[in-house]
Parts: sequence; C-alpha cells; structure tokens
Amino acid sequence: MTIGQHHCVQGCEYKVTGASESQPTGAVCLPDPCPESDTSGCGKSVAQLEQAAKPSSDPRHLFHAQQTCIANRSCKLRCEMDNCQWMDEVIPGFVDPYLGGSGRWPAVEASCSDVSAQLVSMLGGKWISDRECFSTMGWYHVQVDLLGALQRSGCGSQKDWKLVGDQIVPCLKEGQPGYPQAYYTMGGIFVHVAREAVRVQCMAKRFFQGLPIDINTDIEGKVCKAAY
Repeated sequence: MTIGQHHCVQGCEYKVTGASESQPTGAVCLPDPCPESDTSGCGKSVAQLEQAAKPSSDPRHLFHAQQTCIANRSCKLRCEMDNCQWMDEVIPGFVDPYLGGSGRWPAVEASCSDVSAQLVSMLGGKWISDRECFSTMGWYHVQVDLLGALQRSGCGSQKDWKLVGDQIVPCLKEGQPGYPQAYYTMGGIFVHVAREAVRVQCMAKRFFQGLPIDINTDIEGKVCKAAY
C-alpha cells in the first residue's frame, strides 16, 4: 500500500478509536527505499543527459542516446538491486566525465568530427561515421569512465551488474531500430566482453586495496539515502 511518497508495510501504526483509546491499524509508513530525484544521484545524471541530447546530424547521437537509455533504465531498477544506492554513485561517476568533457573526451569527440568530415561525401558515409563514433566513444567510456566509477564506489554485486548489463541490447534496439537480431546480438556481445574485462580489473584493484568488492560499506543496503 502506498500513501503519498511512503510505502506502508506491516508494523505498529495506531489510529484513535475514542477519546483516549487507540488500536493497531496493521501498517506503518516508512520512507520510500529508493527516492527519485532529478537534482541528485542517478536521476540528476539522467536529466542532464536528456537535456544534452544530440540531433541525428551529430555523429555522437547514437552513443549519447545509448548512454541516456542505459542510465535511465538502470536508475529505475534500483529498488530491485541488492544495493539501491550503487546506481546513485556509479552513474554520476560514469557520466560526469563525458558531460563535463574531462580526461581525453575532447580528443575522442574531435575524432568523431574528423571521421564524419572525411566520409560525409561518400555513399553510406554518414552511417559508417556514426557507428565508428559510437564504437570509439563507447570503448573509451567503458575502459576509462566506467572503470573509474566502479573502483571508487564498488564493482557491484553479480545481480546488480547483470541487471545493468541486461539493458544494453534493449537500448540498442531502441536507439537503432530496424536491424536484424544478429546486429543487436553481436553488439551486446562486444559490450559484454568489454564490461566484464573492466569488472575484473575493478575487483582486482579493490581486493588489493583491502576494499569491499561489491560496494563501499557506507552506501550498501536496500534503502537509499533520502534525496532531499
């Protein structure tokens, strides 16, 4: 049962039945275990990605749409995860370097523009350059941004890691519709291999640092911090 922004579970809430009498109602209202917000955590990152959407004429648009879709879907799955707040830490850590243009992002994005300019006059050149950009940006994003975010906050439980991974192919279909299933299957395989290699690196580093593998202890658990 839901009352306002609170979930009611069995407990010790009472109601007044007379001047000085009360009886249990069989429910107590607890804070939402996964509060949503577009001003903090993964919700803020999703909102920022949506606001920075790229037009189809931009060679970066496929990559940007894919990241927005995965961030949005993954953020909404927090209540199903072993650690609700993992997404509130990892997604901003993953997305902020791209949105802020830190690290090698300026060079990576410039390469997209260069390839697009070289192929623009060729038959099918835009299709090729868009996917070259998608691949280049995606590879850097996983190898650098994802690895950094995981090493800081935790590599994720196997369940939580899989929940995010399961969004890759659906987001490919959403952002690039109309292709044979083999196109999405192969794309999912390539991303899966890259993700797993990064998770192994994350687990090794956190192990040698003496840190918990799945998640930092201050943010573990089924209930997120309040978003306000």
